[in-house]
Amino acid sequence: MFGFRKEEPDDAERAEIKKLLESTPGPSPWYLQGRGPNFTTKFGETAWVSAGKDPHTTGKTVLQAEQQNLAIFDFQYWISSQNGKLLSWNQSYQSEKQQTTHPVIIRLFDPSLFQPVDFLDEVCLKMSAEKQTIHFNGGQLVKFEIPTGVAGEIRRLTFPEAISKIDELLIPCQSSGISYEDVIRPNFGLMIARPSKGNFEIIPQDWFNTAPLDFGYQWVTQFARHPKTGKIVGGGIRIANFVLSKNYRQVDKQIN
Repeated sequence: MFGFRKEEPDDAERAEIKKLLESTPGPSPWYLQGRGPNFTTKFGETAWVSAGKDPHTTGKTVLQAEQQNLAIFDFQYWISSQNGKLLSWNQSYQSEKQQTTHPVIIRLFDPSLFQPVDFLDEVCLKMSAEKQTIHFNGGQLVKFEIPTGVAGEIRRLTFPEAISKIDELLIPCQSSGISYEDVIRPNFGLMIARPSKGNFEIIPQDWFNTAPLDFGYQWVTQFARHPKTGKIVGGGIRIANFVLSKNYRQVDKQIN
């Protein structure tokens, strides 16, 4: 499917990667509603539910606890748990007029500090009208931006203290620093953020950007570090799971 001669994984490796990706964050709403992660709050244990099926609620996911709405996330938010805190990241789409892609925005929340969001339908209407992609009342500890204009090199960056002990975040992103001379292609990359080391890099995903895929219909949603092999694996929508090569720009194995 990716236009290369793939190496077949054995059954054990295939099962390990499948299990690993099942516990790896993916974009809302597809990887969030009904599958967590969940948190403990003063209102009770949380769950992720759809905001509804109307035009202004479709795609929005609500963090709820005992019928209390605590936060609303629109499309393309990745959510994970960090020591009981809610860590999210997202990147706004680049418009045709922009020369530089938007930054990846990382937020850290203390779920115990969320206050209820009343009038859910009205809030969703306002979010759609004002093109807001997130809504919450209190609880935010960190809002931090990682630029995406440069790819292919390690860059220094001082991360906020609250997330500075995180070893690694593997983030799918678009980067205006990725380009191909021969033809217009996607600019999809893997961002490896290393808060504990104070640096990050964006690695072009050449295997994807140059593949004969139906972009927009087929796309990468997840990256994860295999705990045994140390290799980076991934998965997506309407594509097979995969194992990246040593330089992280190509695919070594396609997992059907």
